[in-house]
Amino acid sequence: MKSDKMLEACTPEALQKAMDEKEEHEKKIAAAQAEKAGLQRSLVEAREKLAALDAKEQAVKTLRLERQDAIAKGRDYADVTARIEAGEQELHDLARGRSLLEDQEAAYLTAIQACEAQLAALATDLEEYEAEVVRVKSGVLANAYNNAAQDMAGIVRELRGVCFKNGSYAFDGSPRPHGGYWGDGSLARIPMLRMDWKDVPIEDAYFFRS
Repeated sequence: MKSDKMLEACTPEALQKAMDEKEEHEKKIAAAQAEKAGLQRSLVEAREKLAALDAKEQAVKTLRLERQDAIAKGRDYADVTARIEAGEQELHDLARGRSLLEDQEAAYLTAIQACEAQLAALATDLEEYEAEVVRVKSGVLANAYNNAAQDMAGIVRELRGVCFKNGSYAFDGSPRPHGGYWGDGSLARIPMLRMDWKDVPIEDAYFFRS
């Protein structure tokens, strides 16, 4: 019988290794997702500060229009001037950080795009890890099946011998054990499972075949 190296390699240890590698990869994905979430929070914070700065600039522009209207109509504008000066002072303090906020916004956007590219690559790799787990697990189950099927083949072979050969006369007028009919499933043939069927003759494809 030609050996099946691929199936032989599907051991419980190999399955555990494949599952551990998949779990490690999932941790990398979780870490990348957490990093992206943190960058997104930082981006939102920087944009909120920029929006507050823009709103303050607009507020000062509105106050200046109000002062211009007061001047044109000959009304007192001391109060609005005081508010303008206070706003301009606040703007001066805020504006010193504008370039930093803009650089932070650009940097966070670039970093988020890099995280998204990394996550896309990790997702593709995860599919390969998942496929490997399925492949090895199917092999482990196939090995378990082959062990059980080989034992079953011996029982079926002996059962058929008893029922049809040596003592078949004993069943004249008496029920004999069978499935719905004797050709059912394992009573007729018990196939072997392999991953490598290249150059394997048909007679080696079964543990038992009637």
